[in-house]
Amino acid sequence: MPGTAGFCVILDIYLHAHFTGREAPIMGGELSTAVPAMLGVHTLRGIGADRANAASGIAPVPVDPQSQCSG
Repeated sequence: MPGTAGFCVILDIYLHAHFTGREAPIMGGELSTAVPAMLGVHTLRGIGADRANAASGIAPVPVDPQSQCSG
């Protein structure tokens, strides 16, 4: 949810600037910081979930070898 909220805030700022005729702020620094941070958070949460599942004996979902997404 925090990633969605952050995206909506940035979108709202740009939409507000567009409809009010004001110049949109340059948020390159904020975006370049927020995106890797959120990716890191999701990576850590995934690792934590995998470890918790392994500790409780839950095996990962098997990958279908015929799936085009399995690379």
